[in-house]
Amino acid sequence: DTPKAIKTYLKKTIADEKSLSLYFLFGGYKQARLQSAPYPEWAELFNISFMLKAASYIESIYPPGIEMIYRGDEEVLTFLDNYKPEARAIYTQKFSQMLQLFKDTIPTHRKISLRYELTSETAPPAKLFPWMEQLFPKYLKRFEALPTEVQSQKILRSYRNHMWNGNEDLTKLSEQAKRKHAKWAYVMHDAFLEADVTLAEKYFENGISISFNKKLEGCIHYGSCLTSSV
Repeated sequence: DTPKAIKTYLKKTIADEKSLSLYFLFGGYKQARLQSAPYPEWAELFNISFMLKAASYIESIYPPGIEMIYRGDEEVLTFLDNYKPEARAIYTQKFSQMLQLFKDTIPTHRKISLRYELTSETAPPAKLFPWMEQLFPKYLKRFEALPTEVQSQKILRSYRNHMWNGNEDLTKLSEQAKRKHAKWAYVMHDAFLEADVTLAEKYFENGISISFNKKLEGCIHYGSCLTSSV
């Protein structure tokens, strides 16, 4: 129960007079099909600015302050979508530098911190990937119960998210094989969401998870409109 969990966290944190931790959950990469890949660009800049503005409102009425924590996926990107480790590393470096630019503008008397964390810090791949494999049949069953048209839409979304010429050269796969791989990746991503939350349960209990995806369970959706991350 998301509202209940958030109320429990807020009640304890406020009583203890500790800073509020806000986890901004996002992919932590740039889609390979985009011209700016693998670098972050204006979308990330506007997102940080928008979230920092919201956090500043809270900090202005809550003296202990706010911790803004961007949490990005890492090794799971290579596992699911074939992203090159070097592409991930470039994004992490440049996004961290972008956060630093914003940190440098925060007045010293304002209690707002900004940092970037990776999934692997709280859900190590050695535990995460086997758990995802165990959960896969459960989510495959759910996926295949969806109408055919909905399945096709989700497969296309996963297809567009892939780096086909990435950690492995998947460009020579047939179109049918690519769609099969995209379906596997979509279903496995759902398994990832549950496995990650389970492994990092204590971590998530100590903050409020904010998603830019309206349908992500256990999170507050926050954006400038229902379908926007900024």
